Amino acid sequence: MDTSLLFRKRRPLTDEGLGWLSGDERGPWCARRNATSEAGVSAILIRALQTAAMHHAIVEAVFSAKDGRPITIVSSTSKSTGKPIESFLVSPGASTPWAAYLPNGGPEKVTYYLGLLVLAEAMAAPAAAVDLLDAYEALITATKGGTITADHKELLCGTADELYYYLRYQDLPVEPANDRLKELLVQDLAAVGVLGTLSTGTGVTPFSPQVFYDAEALHAYRAGTTSAVLPSAKPASKAKPRARSAAPGGRPNSLGRFVGRQAQLLYDSLRRGKTVLLAGPTGTGKTLAVEDVAQQLPEARLVRVEGKEGMLDVDFLGNIVPREQARVWQDGPLAEAILAAQFDPVLLFIDELTRFPREQINLLIGLLNRKSGDICRQEGLDLIGDGPFYVARVPQDNSRVFACPCDHLLIAAAANFGKDYAVYPLDPALRRRFTTIIEFDYPAKDVEIDLLDRFTGLDRNLAEALVAVAIESRRVHENGDLPGMIDTASLIEWGRKCVEAGARSHGEVMDMAALTWADLVCGRTHDGRVDAGHFNALRDHLEALALLPK
Repeated sequence: MDTSLLFRKRRPLTDEGLGWLSGDERGPWCARRNATSEAGVSAILIRALQTAAMHHAIVEAVFSAKDGRPITIVSSTSKSTGKPIESFLVSPGASTPWAAYLPNGGPEKVTYYLGLLVLAEAMAAPAAAVDLLDAYEALITATKGGTITADHKELLCGTADELYYYLRYQDLPVEPANDRLKELLVQDLAAVGVLGTLSTGTGVTPFSPQVFYDAEALHAYRAGTTSAVLPSAKPASKAKPRARSAAPGGRPNSLGRFVGRQAQLLYDSLRRGKTVLLAGPTGTGKTLAVEDVAQQLPEARLVRVEGKEGMLDVDFLGNIVPREQARVWQDGPLAEAILAAQFDPVLLFIDELTRFPREQINLLIGLLNRKSGDICRQEGLDLIGDGPFYVARVPQDNSRVFACPCDHLLIAAAANFGKDYAVYPLDPALRRRFTTIIEFDYPAKDVEIDLLDRFTGLDRNLAEALVAVAIESRRVHENGDLPGMIDTASLIEWGRKCVEAGARSHGEVMDMAALTWADLVCGRTHDGRVDAGHFNALRDHLEALALLPK
């Protein structure tokens, strides 16, 4: 597609009710990735934003697939007829291009429906569209879902420039190799007549159309809560993940509930086929980061395996179990993941890796040895293709084998290597099979204060006081003078209890601490009581801060 088609209109946008804006204007409203000093106005993208944010025209966004090609389908209300109309964005295949099927579109004409499709595409993958959705959320916060006026000019044009960059490069570096507009084929939906062949009637609807004009709904959706998500949405078909380049450096992560760049690193690593190990103290968000990344991979089923002492074979790969008068094989979560990954993408999350018994670790080491198709066939496995494949053999029955393409099985594991938590040391052979390791730690002070505000609505002074006590507990624990420390998850729960109880004074706040973390952080005496000395030391630290009434 010729990029200039987006910038053809050179006159004031009077027909759109934006007479104060002209298609030939240039200004300082640059996207974050726009390295120039100014940006132009695309009337096509401006109208798309106006249609979604001001006219609330998007009725539904559906994400489906046909012949392994992901499809974005946007149903919107036509401004001219008032009737619903659909447009389609189809991902490229092995021999077919990236294509947009637009009402009144064509190789020499692009309509605003392309902007609606890309906006919906970005909304479905908020981790990959942080810059665009930050700008869009700011726009609908300012307009409150109503009329876009001249006062909103800079916000509107800045959001349009973000939409332009996402349309061209998604979240990839601004380089010619990543410019997907060069390959885009634009067709007139009516002339091509693809409505019946593409509209499968099934698919995923991961968000309500409310997110396009209601700032609170969009914020909740991006934060990972359910208020803006359609609960009945279920994936009907899944597509193989597309390999991606690394995201631009220096960008903060905003995948959802997790705060920190680790989630973005995890997302990018998995999309590049890496096996990832998440390491760090308890309560630093390793599991939360995986859950948020899973939300950004709607085509992949999430399968979770949690290590524990006394873990049985049936809790991992599977085993033969008694059933009435017979003994039958029962798949464990690992077998379920591999079987599902024979045809569809699966995200396998192995939690508490250092709590897995030796037998399970040996099986996992064998699984992570990627095997070519030729090697698999030499071993008697009936597999088609060059591979590589993941293969797991049942230790008790070497004839029972589970295998799947490595491209279909995304693997992430998490572990806490602290002496207070690890049960078994990590086998060096297993460690080497994880090609990427991502370290987690507690967030900075200001970030934790913001988290308390975001998840609890706690008063700022009170949030500062709670975070200061948490930081002190970690310092004292590191020195070996406190059995435990207040992790971020416990900190947020402490804040929630303070809000629920209306706690304001030192005593009230520490009463909530006794209900939350006191036993884990302070330890217990020989007779089973929470250690009062440790608890009172943290109480004294809170009082010394002088942030709360006595």
